[in-house]
Amino acid sequence: MGEVTGPFPFPFYRGENMEKKDKFLTWGLISKHRVSLMACAIVWVILHHGSKTGLEFPESAEVINILFRRGNAGVDMFLFLSGVGLYYSYRKKPNLCEFYKKRMMRVLLPYLFIGGGFWALADLFLKRDIVRFLKDVTLLSFWKDGIIRVWYIALILLLYAVFPAIWYFLYKNGSIKKHRLVLLLTAIVGINFLLFRYTPDWFDKVEIALTRIPVFVIGIGCAEKVWENQAIKMREAVFLIALLSLKIWMNLYEIKGVCLRYWYAVMAICVCILLCIVLELCERNAILCKLKDVLEPIGKWSLELYIVHVWVRTLLLKMDISYVVGGHNLNRYGLLRFGILLLVSGLVTWIAVIIEKRLFYNKK
Repeated sequence: MGEVTGPFPFPFYRGENMEKKDKFLTWGLISKHRVSLMACAIVWVILHHGSKTGLEFPESAEVINILFRRGNAGVDMFLFLSGVGLYYSYRKKPNLCEFYKKRMMRVLLPYLFIGGGFWALADLFLKRDIVRFLKDVTLLSFWKDGIIRVWYIALILLLYAVFPAIWYFLYKNGSIKKHRLVLLLTAIVGINFLLFRYTPDWFDKVEIALTRIPVFVIGIGCAEKVWENQAIKMREAVFLIALLSLKIWMNLYEIKGVCLRYWYAVMAICVCILLCIVLELCERNAILCKLKDVLEPIGKWSLELYIVHVWVRTLLLKMDISYVVGGHNLNRYGLLRFGILLLVSGLVTWIAVIIEKRLFYNKK
């Protein structure tokens, strides 16, 4: 089959027998721009958290407020991209010990170094409660009490731990088994429903994590397409757009009853593909190609930035800061507080990364 023409500025394809040079819109773009996509995801998450701390524009710019409020889908982007990244890592070197060692170096040690320091400040220095500190730093406080401050770390460590089992189930004979992917996703959604039905109090505390497991699994399931740089087929694009349109329609008519988190998975995948198109076009522009140099450092250290900005936001909300000077409100639309959040988070992350490189990676 040949190229499908239409109103799209970039070609979609049907069939597999295509010359690589003739492809533009492929799943492989997700791997090519993965670090930049992670940077976009963390920026979106920070904007979302900024909206929770008072960052809000007037009604004339309501579309910006909507974009900020939907920024929690940036976490779904992280999980989707993590599923793809783990597939690459494990396929290149399917060694369990090496796999877990890399995950410990990249996630657990930075979390203990940065998150442990903040927990020590909050629990040991301020509250003088060592039991609370142990529960918080081990993340038991999330799974038991629903303390969601760094819930993402609690979830991602769990998902990393079970990834080899998911890999074996989906790719047992070397290629993805689509029926197994559907079965696994159905089982996860079903278990979540049972937990919601029979343990609603506990489920309400941890649903922010459990309902995001499917998008991680979808990332693993799509990773083979990314690895093989398969073209995004028209039916795949139509399917994603149809699901996203259905969610928008449900919002307009305030139709409830479907877990909102699952829809964010669809949004995250669509946003990743759209951003890939934007980033690919930027690469072809003499000026905009420099954007990658800005995004990649942010994406590379997005985990550290995530941990730091969550704590900085918490501290800003607890501090009684007056932004009124001489009768003038310097925090109009919440911009000053958000600026402080960005500045302090960026500075602390930069310092933490320098120390991390020396401690964990023997780099200067």
